[in-house]
Amino acid sequence: MDEQVEKKEEADSKEDQDDELADGNPDEEEAGSGEKVKFPYQILAIYAYTVMHACSGAALSSVSHTYKVTELQMEPGLVTKIQQATGPIFTLLILAWSYVAEAWTGRFPVMIICCVCYIFGHVLVTGSDLAPILWYPDMSIGTRIFFFYAGSTVISFFNTGEATTSTAFGADQFKLPEQETEKNNFFFWDYSVMNAALCLMYIVSPAMRNVSCFGNDDCYSLALGMAGIFAILILIAFAAASPWYVKVPPVGNVTGRAFACIFYAIKNKLTKPKNPEYNHWMQYAEYSGYTPEFIAVVKHLLDVSVMLFPLSFYWALYHMNKTRWIDMGYQMNGTVPYTNFTLKSDELQWYNPLLTFIMVPFSVKFIFPVLNKIKIMHTMVQKLVAGFVIMVITYILITIICYAVEENNPRPMKLTKDTTALQIVGGMAEGEAPVTLFLSGPDFPGQMRIIFPGATASWEELKAGVPYKLSTDISGTPTLATFTGKGKEAFTGLVHGTAGSPSVNIFPDPEEQYGMTRTNRPVMRAIVLTPGIGKTLDFIHSNGAVKSVTLPSAVGPSEYLGKPDVGLYTMKLDGQEVGQQLFESGAVYSVVISGSAGSPKISTAVQAKPAVVNLIWILIPVTVVTVSEMLVSPTAIAFWYNEWQEFLLYTFLITLNTILVILIARWFKSNEEKAGKVPLAGPLGHDNPNRVSMVSGEGSAGRPSVRKSVAALGASKALNEETNRQT
Repeated sequence: MDEQVEKKEEADSKEDQDDELADGNPDEEEAGSGEKVKFPYQILAIYAYTVMHACSGAALSSVSHTYKVTELQMEPGLVTKIQQATGPIFTLLILAWSYVAEAWTGRFPVMIICCVCYIFGHVLVTGSDLAPILWYPDMSIGTRIFFFYAGSTVISFFNTGEATTSTAFGADQFKLPEQETEKNNFFFWDYSVMNAALCLMYIVSPAMRNVSCFGNDDCYSLALGMAGIFAILILIAFAAASPWYVKVPPVGNVTGRAFACIFYAIKNKLTKPKNPEYNHWMQYAEYSGYTPEFIAVVKHLLDVSVMLFPLSFYWALYHMNKTRWIDMGYQMNGTVPYTNFTLKSDELQWYNPLLTFIMVPFSVKFIFPVLNKIKIMHTMVQKLVAGFVIMVITYILITIICYAVEENNPRPMKLTKDTTALQIVGGMAEGEAPVTLFLSGPDFPGQMRIIFPGATASWEELKAGVPYKLSTDISGTPTLATFTGKGKEAFTGLVHGTAGSPSVNIFPDPEEQYGMTRTNRPVMRAIVLTPGIGKTLDFIHSNGAVKSVTLPSAVGPSEYLGKPDVGLYTMKLDGQEVGQQLFESGAVYSVVISGSAGSPKISTAVQAKPAVVNLIWILIPVTVVTVSEMLVSPTAIAFWYNEWQEFLLYTFLITLNTILVILIARWFKSNEEKAGKVPLAGPLGHDNPNRVSMVSGEGSAGRPSVRKSVAALGASKALNEETNRQT
């Protein structure tokens, strides 16, 4: 009897399966067959897109800050302020691009349009450097700045659109819920692939910049043009897989419905009777016909919106390592220990993405599972909080390094439109007695400086346009030279002869390297005291490299030597060896040439002493900030797609951490500003031994924080799914 019942049940089950197959429902057929959902291999094109996008951004961002400071002659502090002011504006475009993608076009058309316009922006940026070289040699600096920032604005505007939609578009390629695990792994691997590409380009792009082209020592056209080439490859890599993409159509103005839901919830809360069954004010939207499911999704959207506030500060502080940290790095000794190889500050940017590429997969596969087992940072919000705390530690470390730099190498005072400065180089022969000079002028009693051979003394905060005179006596008589400076400009003079009978020459052109260099390399020039003593001064490095400067025919300085390496140099005047000198990182030197054509003499004056604190120290805070990034960035992306609990419990703590980070950052900035007021000369006029090269403390292009902060994408996805269920 039992056997007959079992056979009947098997027959009934077979009939049910046949009926299901006859209905032709593919989802049920696939579920019934138990076959694994095929992996979406078009995701490889998304990875290729990510690589090209990262290469394009890194090729531009790795050199753009230095390009604006050195080639476009912009103040480093102004460059940083522009970036900090425009960054939040472009971040707000996340919602605008999300609205366009969900209500009008869908994600795929948005990405195609952004890719095309992205290329146009790179054309403008590259043209700012290439146009005056090839076509318009008289193009002004102001015009070049306009083209660069016009291109950067176009890049940032459409870059935000790409970053806003690309991560969600990649997630659309997976079938849920069967491929939930594959989708979550996509976020982390996409981020890791991006960092691998960033690491590569942060090495390659500065190297391309360092080659000579078009008669210039630096080839920014090559580095910026490479970014444009990768922008073209972005479009090709993404569009090539178009036939295989899953393209989710627009579902209508979901963002508008969400805001309308919030509006009616507030309105009903204020106008309708109190409902004891409602435990949240958003539930009052039910009076206007909104379903509890849709209201729940909007509540999640509000939670995430609160999260955007502290994260916006976090990423603003994080991206200071692309601006203020680079500025500080140029104040440091770039010589690699035990070598003569010199790094520029912007050439260490590869270190962060390399660590990220290694640490993110390792943490996801090994560290995070262990922490989950021992209940330490086992929720995503706790990882975010830990990331903020580590960011605080990062700025404590960077402040300590900044303090050490400023103590060892204080920067000169910042000149304004109403102030000027004068520095006097001691061109006396080595062993001669120092010369005492007094500078006096209207309402300016004589101030004494003692200039030693090979040293430099300065007078700062002088009034622009006011005549001053130099003398060996406080009365101003006899007058050795007169000086009238221009606002925001410093000028250089040379004292030579003997202490009993000195002579002073004030050079008419403003000083290009007043108390500072803009790279970590040394800066050298020649100053001729004997007219016609020679035509060329060669600097021959110990490795055989030769750099040359053309000497002026009259008394005065030559041009500064471009891109010399640190090391011991042999100097030859028209082929005749005249001496050797060690030129160190960050220092400014003037080689004074005197004597006669048959018997030349040289002495070296140090206008700004070598940097003391080594650039390698900055790798410590970079390592710590990378740990913070590892906790915050991929965790935030996964958080918005997977976890909504415990959010409000931690928001207050995260906000407090953010405020603490901001206070430390302000302290860091305040220290820099105070350091800018350190006088170059000692109280009795002796040359300050701490004087050194210094850059006071970008763009908008590059690796965008919006790619890491995709809250709007997560909310839009949830709203889209709820809208689909309702329709």
